[in-house]
Amino acid sequence: MAEEKKKSKKGLIAAIIGIVVVAVAAVVTVVVINVTKPSIVGKYKLYATIDADGNENTQNADMVKAFGGKYELEFKADGTGTFTMGIDSSVWGAFGVNGDNATMTINFTYADGKFKGTDSDGDTAEGKYEFKDGAVILDFGEEKNKFVKEDK
Repeated sequence: MAEEKKKSKKGLIAAIIGIVVVAVAAVVTVVVINVTKPSIVGKYKLYATIDADGNENTQNADMVKAFGGKYELEFKADGTGTFTMGIDSSVWGAFGVNGDNATMTINFTYADGKFKGTDSDGDTAEGKYEFKDGAVILDFGEEKNKFVKEDK
């Protein structure tokens, strides 16, 4: 009988050790997944517009870049961000536009694939966003714009 009690204690101890090992592995896995999960936080520049068929066109982004323009997003960790659009004031001056009006910034909040922005005049806009493969796609309903993360 003494041998049976020793065997059952060994089995119990092995089971407890096995459960602890599995629990530790599960915790480590969750931590690693959450640490290595890509984050939307960062600054992005316009890369392309996307048509209804999903085709990307970089022509508008190339033109913005050629004229020294801005079409940029910044997502912050607190669920807010900024969307800045504009063009170098010296270029706007050639078209008779005051340099103060050359750039517009929209502050927005984002969560769960939706964003809501307000400009300096108090006008609001809402839409959807998707974070995929390190890029952000903004969906305004009629148009989609793809933004890629700025190089550091």
